[in-house]
Amino acid sequence: MVDACAGRDSIAYLLYTSGSTGDPKGVIATHSTVLGTADAARDMWDSSPRATLVGWAPMHHIMGLMMQVIIPAINGAQAVATGTEQFQRRPVIWLQLISKHGGTMSAAGNFAFALVTQLATDEQIAELDLRSLKVLFSGSEPVRPETLHAFLERFASTGVTEQMVAPVMGMTEANMISGKFPDDELMIRRFDAERLENGQLVPADGDGTVEWVSCGRPTDQTQVVIVDPETLEPVPDGIVGEIWVASPMVSPGYFRRPDATAETFGHTIGGYDGAFMRTGDLAAILDGELFVTGRLKEMIIVRGRNLYPQDIEAAARTVSPAIGIGAAFELTGHPSVVGVVLEVNEEALAETQESMDALGARVRDSLMSRSSLPSLAVAFVTEGTLPRTPTGKVRRMPTRSHIESGTLRPLYSSGFRPVLTPA
Repeated sequence: MVDACAGRDSIAYLLYTSGSTGDPKGVIATHSTVLGTADAARDMWDSSPRATLVGWAPMHHIMGLMMQVIIPAINGAQAVATGTEQFQRRPVIWLQLISKHGGTMSAAGNFAFALVTQLATDEQIAELDLRSLKVLFSGSEPVRPETLHAFLERFASTGVTEQMVAPVMGMTEANMISGKFPDDELMIRRFDAERLENGQLVPADGDGTVEWVSCGRPTDQTQVVIVDPETLEPVPDGIVGEIWVASPMVSPGYFRRPDATAETFGHTIGGYDGAFMRTGDLAAILDGELFVTGRLKEMIIVRGRNLYPQDIEAAARTVSPAIGIGAAFELTGHPSVVGVVLEVNEEALAETQESMDALGARVRDSLMSRSSLPSLAVAFVTEGTLPRTPTGKVRRMPTRSHIESGTLRPLYSSGFRPVLTPA
């Protein structure tokens, strides 16, 4: 796969981002960054010839390309893969392949853990043996604690344990940034919700708290600094800011996109050596652990409070078992109005004998009460219709664009307003 005659800094491949803004960019991967990623996977999580990597992510996504092609090819590990469509049709095939082939390493996004937990039957689970697993990465999207709890409980009989689960943070431009190391405990902590809205990560218990999953510690040779995105100065531990990263695994830039490259790569921080990449992700470091809180561009600011869309979406799902995944965002031109578009299982809703109007009212009342929102727009759509990345993560900004333009037809809608643009 790696040309022995090529220089370490020459291009190995281009991988285009999912393009949440509708403008995908070609991320340059050099032979040096490819080898650095394979080395990290071998040294930290044992992707040696003894390993068997199992996956289903598409090869044009960083997770599928790394886990199912590059790391096995360079480190000599065995790779077992199925197609993304096969997984989506029958999610349990993922775990069946691990069981059948003695998989030692696998990776998926939060939605995959939730989907297989929901759809695997008791009979299918009874036939699984997952004791061969050494590490089960959860990444590509925010890791929800309730998803991990449900997955571990549902598949406890298969031999899967909390120690195997490894939340990670990575991205196409930087490969692996942080992760739970093999000997580390799975870190799930509670924080004061009000202080979090003000950008502070303060441990707390009881009411008025939120639960977050740590994405572990920075990988070897990786330097992570949390920076105020406005002042561009480092912030103390426990304060939320933008993740800046310096690592041999970081891309040199975007292919033939000098302006975008200059905006993202090659930044310096006073008191630190090396060139840093701006990730656009928000996080805080506490006790050496990285707690990722969301995307800078997707954070919703209401009356000076920082609201994270994944928290609003998760709260909406607790209203009814008929509600699935969703996308929360600020309405274009209406900075005080939060919109949430939710997928609804119409059969499950029919079983509850509740109308769309009644469910919409309950969602609105619940979210406005829990999050103290001044105004909220709610829409329901059919399952499977929200825009997604190749690994199944919902794309919030395209969802906003589609619902506001009318290209996404809702089953129910209330509170959405015409798009306002500055004069």
